[in-house]
Amino acid sequence: MIVVNLTPHPIDVIIDGKVSETISPSDMPKPRLSTQDVEVGSVLGVPLVRREYGQTENLPDPQSDVCYIVSGLILSANTGRKDLLVPNTVRDKDGRIIGCDSFATN
Repeated sequence: MIVVNLTPHPIDVIIDGKVSETISPSDMPKPRLSTQDVEVGSVLGVPLVRREYGQTENLPDPQSDVCYIVSGLILSANTGRKDLLVPNTVRDKDGRIIGCDSFATN
C-alpha cells in the first residue's frame, strides 16, 4: 500500500508510544474545496457570512493500492471515496500534536 500525504504537514505515525515513521508531505498540489461566502446578517456591525463549500480541487483520482492523507474537511466532502485517510491525532500533556496513532476514513 502506498500512502501519499496531501497535507502541508509531516505526519508522525505512533505505534506503541513511539514514532515508527514520518510521512512527509507530497509535492503534489494540495486538495482544496471551492468556497463562497453568502452574507446573512451582521454582528456588532461586522458582516456575518455563511460559508458554502463547492467542489474539491486538486484531489487525485483513486488508484489501486494508493491512499491519500487529507484534511477532515476534504474527507467529509468526498464521502464516496474509500482511499482517503485523516490522521487521528495524539497530543502531549500540553495539548500539542505529536503524531497520529490511527487513521479515519469513509
